[in-house]
This record gives sequence, structure tokens and C-alpha cells, in this order.
Amino acid sequence: MSARTAGKTSPFGRQHKVRLVILSGATLGLAVAGAAAGAVLGGPGGAGVGATTALAATVLTEYALRLHSSRSAAGDAAREAGGVLPVPAGQHTVRGRDQIIKAVDGHAKAPDGRFHVLTGLGGVGKTAIAIEVARRARGRGQPVWWVAASDPGEAGRAMLDLAQHLGASRAEIEQIHTGERSGPDLVWRLLESRRGWMLVFDNLDEPDALGREGRPVADARGWVRPSESGLVLITSRRTDRAVWGTAAAQHHLDILEREAAVRVLHDISGVATGGADAGRLAARLGDLPLALHLAGAYLADRFTDVATFGDYLSVFDRRFGELMKAPAEASPDDPRQAITTTWEISLDSLELRGLRWSRKLLRLLSRYAPTIPIPFSLLLPEILEAEGLLPAGPDPAGRLTDGLRALHSLGLVRCHGTPIEALEVHPLVADTQRHHDQPEGVSLRLAVRLLDDPRAHNPSAPADWPYWRSVTPHISALLPQTVQDRTVFDLMIGITNTAVWGLLHGGDFRAAELMGRALAELADGRAIEGQPDLLVARHGLGMALLRGGRPMEARAELLDLLATARRTIGEDERTTLDVRHSLANISRQRGDFEAAERELNAVLDAQVRLLPTGDLSISHTRQSLGHVLTDRGELERAQEVCRTVLEERRAVLGDDHPWTLSSRHEHAKLLHRREDLPRASREYDTIVATGAEVLGAEHPSTLDWRHARALVLRDLGRRAEAVAECRAVFETRARRLGDDHPSTLSVLRSLRAMT
Repeated sequence: MSARTAGKTSPFGRQHKVRLVILSGATLGLAVAGAAAGAVLGGPGGAGVGATTALAATVLTEYALRLHSSRSAAGDAAREAGGVLPVPAGQHTVRGRDQIIKAVDGHAKAPDGRFHVLTGLGGVGKTAIAIEVARRARGRGQPVWWVAASDPGEAGRAMLDLAQHLGASRAEIEQIHTGERSGPDLVWRLLESRRGWMLVFDNLDEPDALGREGRPVADARGWVRPSESGLVLITSRRTDRAVWGTAAAQHHLDILEREAAVRVLHDISGVATGGADAGRLAARLGDLPLALHLAGAYLADRFTDVATFGDYLSVFDRRFGELMKAPAEASPDDPRQAITTTWEISLDSLELRGLRWSRKLLRLLSRYAPTIPIPFSLLLPEILEAEGLLPAGPDPAGRLTDGLRALHSLGLVRCHGTPIEALEVHPLVADTQRHHDQPEGVSLRLAVRLLDDPRAHNPSAPADWPYWRSVTPHISALLPQTVQDRTVFDLMIGITNTAVWGLLHGGDFRAAELMGRALAELADGRAIEGQPDLLVARHGLGMALLRGGRPMEARAELLDLLATARRTIGEDERTTLDVRHSLANISRQRGDFEAAERELNAVLDAQVRLLPTGDLSISHTRQSLGHVLTDRGELERAQEVCRTVLEERRAVLGDDHPWTLSSRHEHAKLLHRREDLPRASREYDTIVATGAEVLGAEHPSTLDWRHARALVLRDLGRRAEAVAECRAVFETRARRLGDDHPSTLSVLRSLRAMT
């Protein structure tokens, strides 16, 4: 198949099929906002403080909880204040845990040289206690960092971002990636250099995955270590002491005492009478906090027809008996069966209210990453209606909102915002609902289908980058669920490919790299190396490495990809040509202008021969040729190429598109080289102002243009302005990319030459 007729096109080309409705990237963050719904004893989980949330966390500090940029003033202020942590929504008191809260809080005030582990069943309230201790620590001004550890890989990446937050250089981080330095050692050197902090690993149910080099976590040499400088607090369902070792202080949480359990029911339900029935109901629910919360929320809901503890107990006994007749892994004595029964009662009540789709809706939501906000905009009502999840009729968006609000009112999900902006699901609810979906996997296919909406946003459109950031954790959660179904996995490869390029265009190079690697690892050994979207995603991985300041790794990745592409799809395919283009650009960056020009001309000849007239891949290659000509001092030829590309992009994309701005930058650079300084200065003023508005003031391209403007100001004799601009760009690049990133070093050289 030729490049002209290929069904897939480059993410840079006009014909590229946009696969995803939409991230932080620049990169991963260090804290996940949002407690699990119902994990708080006597109260639901809550939203995070500030504007930040996770990536599954591939990708954490800069993922926005309410879909705002993590680079907002609120997000920066939260990080300066010492980290981000979940806070319970509502004012319900944590009942029956005073002693353990006091003990753990004491260790936050005076660390004892051990790490502390809260263990127990899911739904017993471990996260609630961690939240309460963290809130108290924050109230005393202590820094608190909260890592969502349900995905150990993401937790490790979040710890690297914590290292950067604490002052690690880009070079140190890169040495970790290349195996020259230990990540845990670096993080812990930085942590031990300060005192009075608190670090929480929430939902760490695979603790050995955070050990060092395959060693168990009990060795205390991995990401989890004891400390006398601060409190390390873990929540986990792993109760065996041997797992944690002698460096751990384990605090096992059992069910609540009956009196506390009854108080939780009264707190949540608002029912002041019926103490005896409340006691019997608490006993029937196994005194388990999550089950108590769900029952209380049911009674508090004004739409249910059950108003007393006794009435609820009757319904519970009937529904429990029905559930136990069906095959189940849990025994009648297992407290988790009580949780399942409580939410089945809640879902039954929604069906009686005419919200029959709520059960399917909960199973759908459970496919995404638990405890991480799911963007409401992902749940497209028209698709849900077409797929049969919502019944046909007018106002599907209204019916969807009604269903979500009903699930929220009963404590099964947690909705954020009015109108709803995001929602999240408790891990225990998600795990159980996924089990109920087997073997059909209907909700899994629909969860993937929502991400594959044909109207999904363009990965190159700046307005859509926040959405890419917000859905990246959920793509990470879905990927491993789909590998057994080739059809669904192929669809997920396409979605992930688009996400990689959305992150890359948005300047989130680290997040793009992590997403590309995750896909490549899952695809390895599955005899699909020539799958078109997989090849394009690997190209994105190589570009992420290059833009992240690791050209040698990028070159190695792209050379391997080029060999695979030639072997599987052929020489004259678009992806093969795009990879050759990227390798030619690396040759240019290495100073081999002759090889770069020769390869780019060969790629351009093939593109003109194979691609439709006006395809933007052709203009991209022409612009790269212009770069080479400028570098070689052939300014007349470079000017001609630049003018052609700029005219094409203005005609097709408009003046303010990022790619047009890139061409305008090349034009301004040529004006500078020709010493037409006044025109160059005016053009850069426009480019920088437009770039800041369209891309953001800290986008890598905007910073490139500000650096170029500073050099023009220098040559105009406006030295003070040039120094101030270079210093501002240097500080931003050092913070975002690291002290040793090539772009940071470039502006540092300019700054030193001026001062």
C-alpha cells in the first residue's frame, strides 16, 4: 500500500484520524487529588485541594482535578504550600478511630524512624485515617505529599516527580532513566535533607513492586523507607507482617466497634431515632465503614421509600439472600458481601425510580482509573444512548446527569462541580463491578468506544490539551484490560497513539514518553509490530525523547522503528517517511547538515510523489529543509523555502495556528540573520504574544520564541531587556525541563554571554 492510499496518516498530516476526545505531563506530577468515594469513615471521599490531580498518574502533579491547568496560580500555590492531598467532602466526623489517629499523628509530629502502614479490608477506612492525619499535619504547616499507589509504576514515576519538586536536576533524573543512578536513593537523599514532612502511599496493595531492583519492600531500600525526618504513611489491604518487614509499624484496622458504627449510621442518614434497629443493621453490615456509609446514604436519599433502619434491614436481608443464591467468590461471613449487598440495594432503588441504566453506568465508570477524576465530557450522551446504556428519548444529557447525581447521592460515585465536571469511583466498587461485567465485557468495550469518538479533539489543538491530560490516567487503566481482545486492543492502540501525540504537542514530553513506553511494552511479543497506529505511537515516543533532551536515546528508538517500519509496511508508507524525516532532524542537530539535507530532499521527493497535493507533511519537511539551509548560511534559498511554507500554512491553518507560528518564527529568524533587526523585533513581539495566548506562556515553543526575541533585543542594543528576558526563560526552563536540558543550557549560554 502506498502512502497516498494508506488509511492512517501522520499526526502532523491533514488526513490524520483524530481518535481521542482530548494532558500533565510537561509532565508527571507528584500528588493525586481525590479520596476514594466512601473511603472516609462516616463520610464520602473528596476532591483535592488546589488544582492538581493524577496520571496514572502516569502523570501526576499537572493533571487537573477540575480539568484546569496545573500551572494555574492555585496549583502553584498548593505546591508551594507543601503538596496536595485529598480532603473529605462534607463534615462527617471520623468515628471510632480516635486512638489510631492520635498515635499516627504523633508520629507525624515526631517521626520514630519507621514507616507506618494502615492495613485492613477494602472499605474499612484506611484512607480516611490517612486523610485526617494529613489534614492535621497540613494545619501545622507541614509539607504533605500524597501518592496514589494503586498502580506501582505510576507511583514510582510520581516519586521521580517528587524528586524534581524537591530540587533534583534534569541530569540526575536522566541518569535514573539510563540506569546510572538509583531513583529511590536520589529521592531519599532529598527527603532526608529536610524535616517535618509527610509522605502518603495510598492503596499500596502490591508493596514489593516498590522495592528496589526486584527486592521486597521489607528491605526498606526502595521507594518506601523508614525515616526520622518525616512520616511515611501507607494504606494497604496487605495485612501480613512479613511483607512489610521490621522497619514497619503496622496498624491493623478492624471493623468498627458497634457504638461507633451506629453513630456513623446516624451521622450519614440523618435519622435520629431507631437506635436498636441501627445496632442490628450495623451488625448485619459487619460494622464495616464503607457498607455503613452506603446504607446511611441510601436512607438519607429523599427519593427512596425506605425511611427507617428497620425497613432498610428488611430490604437488606431479602436482597442478601438473593445474592447468595448466585455463584460468588465471597462467603456469607465475608464482610465484603455486606458491601456488595448495600450497593445492590442502592442500585435496585434507582431502578425502581426509573433510572434502570444506573447499574450499567456504574459498571462503565468502574472501567476507568479508580480514585482519579473521570472528565464528565468523556461521557458523551449520544454514544451512551446509541450503545443502549441510556434509553432513547429527549435530552440524553439530562438523563445522564440524573443518573450520575443519583449514584452520587447514594455514595456509589463522587461527583465534582455543579454542573458536574468530573467524578470518581472507589477502588473496591470498581473491582467488584468489573467482576460482574465478565465474561461479556460490555462496559469495557463501551469505555473504549467513548475514547474513540470520531468527534474527539485534535491532538495538535491547544484548546484540547487539558483534556488529553485529564484522560491519560484512564487510558493507562484501560490498556491492560484490553490485551486479551485483539479487536478492542487494536482500538486502544489507536487511542493511545493519539494521546501520545496530544501530550507531545502540548509540551508534555515526559507524559508522552511514559504513555508510548507503556503501549510498546504491552504490544511486545504479540505479533503486531507492524500495526499502523503502534508504529505511529512509537514515532511519538522517539519524538518525546528528542524533545525531552535525550537525542541519543531518541535516535536509537527511531532507528529501530525505521527498521521495523521498512520490514512490515514498506519504504513508501507515510510513517516510514515521517521517521526518516525525524532522523534527518537529529542529524541536523548533531551538525551533520549535508546528511540532513540529503535525507530531507529524499523524503520530500517521495512525499510529493506519494501524498496528496497540499498534505501538511510536505510542508513540515520543507520547513526542516529551510532550517538546514539557514544553519548552512544559504539565506536566499532558506528565505524562498520559508516563504512557501508560511504561505501554505497561513492559507490552510490561519495565522494563529501553532504550526503557522513556527513558520513565522523561521521568517523572523531569517530577518535577524539578515540584520533587519527592527522587523525581526516586531515580528517576534507578535509571535510571542500570540504564542502565549494560544499555547501558554510556559509552552516549550513559546519559550523558544522568547529566547530568540531576547537575542534580537541584544543586537538592537537593548541589553537590559535582553538579559531580563533570557533570565526569565532560563528560570522557567530550569523549573520545567531541568538545569541540564539542552534548551536550558542554550539560554544559559546566551545569558552568560550578555552578563
